[in-house]
Amino acid sequence: MKESRIRLGHFMSCQKGQIALTTVFLIGSFIIIMALTLAFLSVSIVVSGRSVQSANQALFVASAGAEDAILKIVRDNTLSGSFALNVGGKIATVNISVITDGRVVITSSSTVNSSQKTVQAIISIVSSTGQVSVVSMQQI
Repeated sequence: MKESRIRLGHFMSCQKGQIALTTVFLIGSFIIIMALTLAFLSVSIVVSGRSVQSANQALFVASAGAEDAILKIVRDNTLSGSFALNVGGKIATVNISVITDGRVVITSSSTVNSSQKTVQAIISIVSSTGQVSVVSMQQI
């Protein structure tokens, strides 16, 4: 009878050890999954922030190209064609197209990393006075 009590006690202590080990594994797995999830979210936020920054830079460079073209047309209202403008190491590709009714369309594009932005400005030139006015300027 005494031996059966010892065996039963030994069995109960082994079972408690198995339950404790299983609990430790479950808690450890949960902690690892949470850490991996937080790491993934952190990387996603950083990548998203860089994408927004690239888009803003591309829009700024494209706008600068359109504004530079407007200044060039104010100085020479017969100007047409294409040119490239370097803005802080980024390039804006600008195209100036003359429309017959005294209007000029300026299209300026820039790509920073994978973000491409294009700005279009439409200006009006009064042929008798040479006055230049911006009709519209918008991102397309």
